[in-house]
Amino acid sequence: MTLHALAAVERDRANLAVAVGHLDTSLALHRESESLHGQAWAHFQLGQVYLRMGDVPRAEERLREALDLYGRTRDGRGEAWALTQLARARLVDGDPSPAADRLSQALSRHREAEDARGEAWTLYYLGQALEELGEDDRAVRELERARGMFSRMRDVYGLACARHHSGRVTRDQRAAQTGNLRNSGFARQLLADARADFHRIGVPHGEAWTCLELAIVDAGNNRPAQALELCDEAVRLFVSYADHRGADWARFLRCTLLPFGSPGGSEAGTAVAQEELSRLVRAGHPSRDGKLEDCAEAYGLVLERGVDLAEGWQAWRLGMVPNRHAARGDGGAGGRGAGLSPSRAG
Repeated sequence: MTLHALAAVERDRANLAVAVGHLDTSLALHRESESLHGQAWAHFQLGQVYLRMGDVPRAEERLREALDLYGRTRDGRGEAWALTQLARARLVDGDPSPAADRLSQALSRHREAEDARGEAWTLYYLGQALEELGEDDRAVRELERARGMFSRMRDVYGLACARHHSGRVTRDQRAAQTGNLRNSGFARQLLADARADFHRIGVPHGEAWTCLELAIVDAGNNRPAQALELCDEAVRLFVSYADHRGADWARFLRCTLLPFGSPGGSEAGTAVAQEELSRLVRAGHPSRDGKLEDCAEAYGLVLERGVDLAEGWQAWRLGMVPNRHAARGDGGAGGRGAGLSPSRAG
């Protein structure tokens, strides 16, 4: 297996520092042998890893190097991939409008190169950019197109990623229309399939975040015991690759569920939730999501006043659930970073 392939495997397993080490070594070897195409490939993959770390400036620098080198070697397919990832960098940096425009341009380049895989990943990112712009209908359409393409080419990783985001957006879209999460059957099936795919191919960060999305569906459908199990599994997965940011959200959602799903009843569940929430707040760290801090403080007040069982689980209605941005940034030694991304490209 080449250093590039090893780096891609380590990146998808969320071992980001190891991936950077492999790619730095690879880049040095390509420079020694004066291989412009090899250097382009290494710069491209380094750009992807830095995006996963949430380091947008360094990622853009590497991706521009890759774009220049692909241009010098007249590799149109490589240029299209670099354009897709540069557009994705705008999305990671919270700038969805130019991201959507640049992704549409990159889509044309992939089609000119007859690169179905590049087209599928670009559609996947375009769906996320459209979601950020509030265009959920279009977002679902593009994510479903990506899902269909990944399915036809039997790209299990791409399919799992597309299922994850399509399921999440579909769930939220229907919930916004009805005011609750009860009409989530199709979305839940997409998420369950994504979880199974991530588990089968050994991608813990994908599986962990999908467990949390499934927990939200189950909690909103009056299945607190199942939702608690999913949160516990998510904690285990996040801890396995030192994603403190993700583990925070799993533990917080567990606190919102304990009053409804504790075997000892609501009073006992509320007491445990208060204790666990206090412990979570005290165990701060640099990569903690700012939104989680606000949610923990607000839910602490809810627990003090007392939870009304008749109202059911209210965290989704109150906005106390992770959004797509929650997974950004290096959650620890190998956080999920800027999201799920292609393992090989070009």
